[in-house]
Amino acid sequence: MSVSLGRLGLLHIKIKAMGNSSDELTKILAADTARWAKAAEAGNIRIEQQRWFQNAGA
Repeated sequence: MSVSLGRLGLLHIKIKAMGNSSDELTKILAADTARWAKAAEAGNIRIEQQRWFQNAGA
């Protein structure tokens, strides 16, 4: 059985789904990126880039 957490499911758990404009999303993403970049820098966290997709067809 598949359970979908649609609009009614969100209302059931007291969460109201709301849409934002693309400008608002851009601002949110910029703020989040800056925030997490500071956290990563402070913690000396580096991203490892893996090229798994190159071997996917092999």
